[in-house]
Amino acid sequence: MRILIRLAIWGLAGFGAKVLYERYESSVPKVKEAGRSAVDRVGRASDRVKRQAQGAARDVAGRARTASQEISNAASDVVDLSQPAAPGGSQPVTHDS
Repeated sequence: MRILIRLAIWGLAGFGAKVLYERYESSVPKVKEAGRSAVDRVGRASDRVKRQAQGAARDVAGRARTASQEISNAASDVVDLSQPAAPGGSQPVTHDS
């Protein structure tokens, strides 16, 4: 009796799988096409984001380079202005303690 119940359950499971396959078999190409179009859209969007991120990184690097050069020039000017001019020579005046 147990074997007949198990066989009936396995038979119903197989029948259900067959019915589901027949019902949704025709929609598989539609789903594949929708998946491909989604992958294409995501790929194009990620490429666009990548290009924008690279451009922004180049922009930041250029601005940082310019700012560091300006800071370096300003520091050089401060050092030049803080050293007293040598009287009649090119040697800077040093104060011995």
